[in-house]
Formats: sequence, C-alpha cells, structure tokens
Amino acid sequence: YNSVYGVCLVTGAPIGKPRLDAKPWAKYTIETVRELERLGKL
Repeated sequence: YNSVYGVCLVTGAPIGKPRLDAKPWAKYTIETVRELERLGKL
C-alpha cells in the first residue's frame, strides 16, 4: 500500500485518472515526465 498513490512525487499534484488508468504505477504527472525528459533527467 502506498499512501501517495495518484500524487506526483515531484510536484505533489494529482496524477490524472486517464494516466493512472493507462499506467497505474505512474509516479509523475505527464507534464512532469515531459519536463524531466526535456531536461534529460529521465
């Protein structure tokens, strides 16, 4: 059990239901993923 399920580990923002439906183990919002990729950190 993870008490922060559905919350982005970087921003603390809720992860959208469509993203969680597609990838239930998601740790970041799609916006955070895009930014981390842009910065070369993912």
